[in-house]
Amino acid sequence: PDHFIPVWGMDDMWNLLEAYVVYYVEETEAKNLYGVEGTRILYVEHWTPKKVTIRVGNKQIMDAPNPFGFVPFVYIPKSREGDFFGPSIVDDIEALVKEFNSRMANIGDTIRRNSQLNRFVTNLHDKTVKRVVFDRNQYFYDLGVQPNYSDAKTEVTTEPPVNMPDSLVSWTQSLWTQLLRDSSLAPIVFGEDEGSQRSALTLAFRMWPLTSQVDIQRAYWDEGLTVISKMIIRMILIKMPRGIDFGGERVVLPPDILRRVTFT
Repeated sequence: PDHFIPVWGMDDMWNLLEAYVVYYVEETEAKNLYGVEGTRILYVEHWTPKKVTIRVGNKQIMDAPNPFGFVPFVYIPKSREGDFFGPSIVDDIEALVKEFNSRMANIGDTIRRNSQLNRFVTNLHDKTVKRVVFDRNQYFYDLGVQPNYSDAKTEVTTEPPVNMPDSLVSWTQSLWTQLLRDSSLAPIVFGEDEGSQRSALTLAFRMWPLTSQVDIQRAYWDEGLTVISKMIIRMILIKMPRGIDFGGERVVLPPDILRRVTFT
């Protein structure tokens, strides 16, 4: 799909009006396969029902009639809503995933901050340095000696920990719940349930957000694969009019085979 540019009609999106295949060719590939030298060489393949053209850089590789009479490309969407490509689940959940990851990172940062609180020491005298034990690689801030208290007791304190309310921690769970909804998933998909025994029918109904989406996609796959199968047979009729050799036996497809068979 990254290199495929279709031109479709709204009356029949399975039967394309035109199609382009466009991508950059590696320098060595362009030189060895097509005899084209340079950098950032563009490969452009263009199909219409009547004509096929291929250009690599500034060189014309092919300019010939289309032997099939149709554009031999099929794009099978998740579901055909709105336009040719249909909706993408990425657009629905991308922002939620980023928000979920950011909030989980915030919680992790808070835990790390609370486990490594800054420490402060006061009245640290030369004679008491050896009595104050600090963890390896743990820094502390020396706040100096209190005025007129040259013999004051050395004290070590820590900064107050960061307090995170439970409501903020539970926000990540709310994001996860919404993420599952927008993804047509349910906890049962991950094997999670309420812990009690459930019938198979109950579990099947709990899977309905996902299975309904799968049924929709299978319907488009069924139609798309049927279109591909019919294209293959039409190509065989054109490219192999004398038949196909199957284990020494020559099989000739009747010209009206597409009216005789049903694909499932």
